[in-house]
Amino acid sequence: MVDIVATDVTYTLIEEHRLHGIGNKNVVKLEFGDGALTYPAGGIPITIGNLGCPVNIESFKVVDQGTSGYKFQYDQSTAKLVIMQAPAAPHNHDLHLNEGDVADGATTRVNAATNLLGANSGADILIAGVADATGPGGILTDAGAAAALSQASTVAIAAQTIEVEVTGW
Repeated sequence: MVDIVATDVTYTLIEEHRLHGIGNKNVVKLEFGDGALTYPAGGIPITIGNLGCPVNIESFKVVDQGTSGYKFQYDQSTAKLVIMQAPAAPHNHDLHLNEGDVADGATTRVNAATNLLGANSGADILIAGVADATGPGGILTDAGAAAALSQASTVAIAAQTIEVEVTGW
């Protein structure tokens, strides 16, 4: 696969402010990714001139990063947008079936073909979540290791839109 390069980033100037004699403070929308291009090692190259500060970036703050699950930050020493992602944290969920509770009617439970899901045993039922696939059930188990954010690598990034506030000259 081919990495995202500087020319694959679209810049849209949303707000432009001249700071009295000390530079510019701009809000810029960045769009990149198409599900086919991959995230390059070290980050996505940013053309600082397209941010309205062609000489120097003093500060770069992500003000809207959407709901992609990624966290974006700027590496000023390399002029690259770094994408961080969190690994799945281990967790599980219990399934509670309470006697007499109904999902969709007085006599019907959640119906899956001919099997009915409900607690008609005269008591509540608990199906505990488990730490791995060898257990009796539960709703969801994810045995991924909890860890700090790590930089995405060789991931085909879906279309992303973020807004940044940039100060510089």
